[in-house]
Amino acid sequence: WSHGDLSHWNCFLDSAGRLCLIDYEEVGLYPPLYDWFHLTLKPSLLKPHCEFPEEALVKIAERFSLPQEKVLAWLWLYLLLEMCKDARRNRVLLSEKINREIRYKRSLWTLCQDRLVSP
Repeated sequence: WSHGDLSHWNCFLDSAGRLCLIDYEEVGLYPPLYDWFHLTLKPSLLKPHCEFPEEALVKIAERFSLPQEKVLAWLWLYLLLEMCKDARRNRVLLSEKINREIRYKRSLWTLCQDRLVSP
């Protein structure tokens, strides 16, 4: 199970220093590392020309003792699911900002796909 929208703005410490999470509308079954990608990469995915997160992938692979190819595949899946969620949300909102975010994610998704196909 994953939060589905784990972001800095959905986490805080209460007066006793305990971690609290809010905004559970997207809780569900997601692929491994989904929340980790969302928390660590989401801010950079909102930028027009985000760089491929090579350093982040290496750190994640090391942190969880996983092959980089597996982390790359899960990033590819994360981006695909995010684009689907954005597209579904935008059927109602019709926001150009969301359309731009989808394009940014698609460009990164394509880079992931290219790396998966020809390492």
